[in-house]
Amino acid sequence: MKVFPLLIGANVLNYFTVTHFVQVKKKWWAKIGIFIVSFLLTGMIMYIGEWTNFPPTFGVVLLGTYLCCEGSSLKKMTFGLLSVTVYCTANALFDNYLDISDLDRYWGRFLFAVVLFVGMKLFFRSADREEELSSSMWGLLILLILTPLEIVFSVILLTNRYGWAREAERFLCVLLLIALFAVIGLLWTVQVLMRQKRMEREHMYMEMNRKYYEIMEQQHFEIRRLKHDMANHLQALLGLSEEKREAYIQELIKGHGVSGTLNYCKDPAVNAVLASKEQIFKESKITFRHKIDIQEELPFEKPDICAMFANALDNAAEAIKKEALPEEKRWISLESRFQKGMFVLSVKNPSSVKVTEGKLPDTGKRDRKNHGVGLKSIQEAVKRYQGNMELHTENGIFELFLWIQFPGS
Repeated sequence: MKVFPLLIGANVLNYFTVTHFVQVKKKWWAKIGIFIVSFLLTGMIMYIGEWTNFPPTFGVVLLGTYLCCEGSSLKKMTFGLLSVTVYCTANALFDNYLDISDLDRYWGRFLFAVVLFVGMKLFFRSADREEELSSSMWGLLILLILTPLEIVFSVILLTNRYGWAREAERFLCVLLLIALFAVIGLLWTVQVLMRQKRMEREHMYMEMNRKYYEIMEQQHFEIRRLKHDMANHLQALLGLSEEKREAYIQELIKGHGVSGTLNYCKDPAVNAVLASKEQIFKESKITFRHKIDIQEELPFEKPDICAMFANALDNAAEAIKKEALPEEKRWISLESRFQKGMFVLSVKNPSSVKVTEGKLPDTGKRDRKNHGVGLKSIQEAVKRYQGNMELHTENGIFELFLWIQFPGS
């Protein structure tokens, strides 16, 4: 009976550790599934040279992580491999080298769960768990995880402990410790990479916001200057004929930049992005058409709004510049609405790019590693909210279309 409270306590701590590090689906069965996974990781006995427990635990943990957690397949595989390697390595150490009694090995499990839980709370932010890295980065992390995993696999499954001398047993213990510290280091690496990804998105939003307020301040300055010179302008208008008066007024409005749009909708982040982009389009002689029906703030993280709107417009502008189109064909059309929980965004532009179904279009640039990132960023942001993104061309018009449905709306 003394063992049971330790096992339950360790399992609860491990459950909260896992859910702090990886996002679980908002379904009751998903939470139960992850609880079962954490129970297996906590309580499964890992004797060296025994094939009974490790293979099924490995399979159940990977399957449970894949079915119950959010994110891309590579992300879920990465966290599944990290989890099974960390806990199975620790259990192998406790069960083979702290085996004076059952109480000792479960005290080891409980204290290990406490250390992991406290470390996770102190050094890792749960907000970072929603981030998505590139497929190549997840693939690299999986390759790095394979080394400690192979050590654990070899020690537990391919070794007969009782045929070894005491010095060899110590060597196996050292191998398990190396694998444990290596995989904990990889956990730290994953968190650092995901935090960096979040900071990049937040920086993009802050930059858009800064440009937006610069434009707003410039327009306020122009309005103040216009008010200051109003008397002179009125006197000039009195001396002009009606035909020249209208032309003078139009030139006055255009020259003082008071016709720019600042409030496109009810979402300040969208306003910030569109105001800054429209100013850039004017300088690049690109006509910007927009039709927006967003009557409330969007239920997205601000950096995700930037990722979707700013990257979609940047992608369209880059395509137009690459095509070297005449001024009358240099246009970008943006339509967006948010009604009854459904968010829709469509961005169109002239382009000769051919789109292959299921693939992002080639940027046509030499430095391919640093280009095409915008569309991937949009795709990752859309996936975070279980939405869909489509790309297609028709009659020389490229369209990026995405939609996200919020449940319960």
